Amino acid sequence: MEVIQDKKEQKFFIIIDNLESFVHYNFIDEKTVDFNHTFVPYELRGRGIAKELMDTAKAWITKEKLSERSSCSYARKYFDG
Repeated sequence: MEVIQDKKEQKFFIIIDNLESFVHYNFIDEKTVDFNHTFVPYELRGRGIAKELMDTAKAWITKEKLSERSSCSYARKYFDG
């Protein structure tokens, strides 16, 4: 799976079978990111897509030395777990 980051739209996304899965984020301040919405279409659920999106997002914040405060329940569980 290839995860793409769209910095303008502030999201990471994957397109499979013409269906888009994504995690949206926004900056709270210069060094803090809020992951605020994760979505995987019903047809694609159970394939580990949300985890792949979050793995990529986590790698990005680590590389950029950012911190996170997730308001999305899935993202919160991911970072807490």
